[in-house]
Amino acid sequence: MRQSPKDLEGSARFGAAKIRKALYDLMEWKKAHHGKMSADETLIHLFNTLVTNLFELKDAKSSDEDRFAYGQKTAYVEVLEILQEWKDAIIHGLDFDVEKVFPL
Repeated sequence: MRQSPKDLEGSARFGAAKIRKALYDLMEWKKAHHGKMSADETLIHLFNTLVTNLFELKDAKSSDEDRFAYGQKTAYVEVLEILQEWKDAIIHGLDFDVEKVFPL
């Protein structure tokens, strides 16, 4: 059973680097052996990358002196909200309120 971002939050700090490396390795293998990714594969890769990065930016706030991290977090949240319009978003785990899981 696949875990949703809600389930992954507790283990995100431990597993984020492993998840990112596994996704990167998979995508690199795919490109090397089969050429470009399909549209669905690209969207899944984008979704996983955004969620991983958002867990790393979880503590970024608008009141921080260096607001770059908060700007990244805001942009990633907006992209995830756009990805929710994808017809297969729910199937791939994008079935949560983005701003509740990653509050701005």
